Amino acid sequence: MNNTIRILQCNTDNLRYGVDYITKLLPKADLLFLQRFPKEYKEQLTEASGHRVFMLESCPKGNLCLAIAKTTGLITFMDTEAIVLPSHDAVLESKDEWQGCTALRTVINGVNFINFLPAYEFKNKNDECKISDFYRKSDIDFLLKKFKDEPTVIIGDFHVKPNADSTNALLQKFGFTSFIDDAKSFKPCKDKETFNLDKCISNIDITVDNVEVYDTVYTERGHYAISYNLHMPKLDK
Repeated sequence: MNNTIRILQCNTDNLRYGVDYITKLLPKADLLFLQRFPKEYKEQLTEASGHRVFMLESCPKGNLCLAIAKTTGLITFMDTEAIVLPSHDAVLESKDEWQGCTALRTVINGVNFINFLPAYEFKNKNDECKISDFYRKSDIDFLLKKFKDEPTVIIGDFHVKPNADSTNALLQKFGFTSFIDDAKSFKPCKDKETFNLDKCISNIDITVDNVEVYDTVYTERGHYAISYNLHMPKLDK
């Protein structure tokens, strides 16, 4: 496998722009990391990518999933597994399938690649807090601590801006660096500018370049897909 991998990541928000928005971007990517991808489109994504797609419900018993896929036979997935996050019970109780409480890991050339969607703060229509930000922080802390001593790349929607001190403190504590903070990929509402919530973080010496945000579709609120070159270091076996 070439040491450079073209990544495509997107919180699809239940395919807000339709499945074609994703499938038309497949020629631009070697690896896909999708969040909130509806499970009924697994077969279509498999056919479009030409390879097996691994999926995991991001909220148990829900329809929205984490998905990892590839578009090239030069990449091999090993030891793919589901990871249950600390927010699991609280998310299950909330019955909000847009939440996340799982992660999906695979191993490529000795490096963990993890698709990640943590929980996020959620209030009901009575402004009662059903999920506090404590759970998002706990999910991030748990995952970074679990893989701090293994070569790891974590990709996903962290639900937090790049200047969030508490998240940055966790990254520093466990030896991770964030790489795509300048990619403005989330539109919060009609009258506000896009900003970043999506991350690619790692505890090894990767480099990232040629970052593109696919913001040509109109939305009043939602995520855009991002692609970039991820250059892998040579690791000691």
